[in-house]
Amino acid sequence: MEKPSADDASSLAAYKVTRAMGAITNAGGMDALNASRGEMGVLGCLVQHDREATPSQLMDALGVSSARVANTLKALERKGYVVRQTNPEDGRGVIVRITPAGEAFGEANFQSAVRGVSSLLAPLSAEEQLELARLVERIAEPLVK
Repeated sequence: MEKPSADDASSLAAYKVTRAMGAITNAGGMDALNASRGEMGVLGCLVQHDREATPSQLMDALGVSSARVANTLKALERKGYVVRQTNPEDGRGVIVRITPAGEAFGEANFQSAVRGVSSLLAPLSAEEQLELARLVERIAEPLVK
């Protein structure tokens, strides 16, 4: 994509943020996690939902298809990070629960990500870091359910 002109401030800002986020994502090395972003997303959602959720709740929270959730759950189950059990309320549905191993894995990788972001923020002053955090939270607020 061609860089927008300075006359179109919104497009230029979006262009710059997209390029910067791409560089940050590439520098983060998701491969080192031994988990996909989807797997980390599911583990994070389960922790936020009192350690259990239905596949539909995960689908809605992550904004992905039921097939994507099903494939991600299969991978996490093979790794021992989640278990799927029959929903005791209706006997037909499924409840997904994070295992202690899944919780430990997710927490370790979250802390690793925090350390990585902390080093990325190092060139900014403390005041700039807090301002960036405020702006990112403002952008993410409507996305967080």
